[in-house]
Amino acid sequence: MNTEQFIRESAARGLSRRATRLALGIGPWVFREMLTLMPDIEWPAKGQSLDHKRANSQKRGYCTPALARALDQARQARKEKHTHTVRDRTGTLEELVDLLPSPVSASTVRRRLAGGMPLEEALLTPATPPFSNYKRENPDDHE
Repeated sequence: MNTEQFIRESAARGLSRRATRLALGIGPWVFREMLTLMPDIEWPAKGQSLDHKRANSQKRGYCTPALARALDQARQARKEKHTHTVRDRTGTLEELVDLLPSPVSASTVRRRLAGGMPLEEALLTPATPPFSNYKRENPDDHE
């Protein structure tokens, strides 16, 4: 088999330009010149070569022990950050709103916490009615 046939068959099988060049043991400049002298060759699209697909399938689902420990620590820290205890009940804000007789939504609790209100008070204080259309009367104005 001559070099041109090998290059064409490699491209047809799905090998990348780089894999074909390395199989031939040719430098990149010489290989590029050879390709310019050959009529059209159909190469696999970027990321679609056999080597690329094989490398991706080997990486999929593989997690080093150090990476697994780091992921577990991050997951635990995130869980602790978003878990609260009120009246001997533990959970996220959404869970606590459902567990406790909370008269407000989780978004209201988050807004109250951002305003500096303690968690238990933010959960158990009833919602304040919206402002009415008419002006509130100030008792000090009627002297």
